[in-house]
Amino acid sequence: MRRAALASLLLVAVAAPALAADAPAAKRPPRRIEKYDGPEIRWARSWQDAKDEAAERGLLVFLHSHGST
Repeated sequence: MRRAALASLLLVAVAAPALAADAPAAKRPPRRIEKYDGPEIRWARSWQDAKDEAAERGLLVFLHSHGST
């Protein structure tokens, strides 16, 4: 009997915050995304573009691939 009661209390303790997180979005204020002023990281259009930009910035090019070549 104690195990069942303990399991029930544990279930309620875990489920209550999860159910509260699923509350309608109207009650929560919308999240504001601030513009990030740090370095911009994006895919290069070509290997030459990546090489040129790295040379301009004085950086190394990190190349990593999971594909078989």
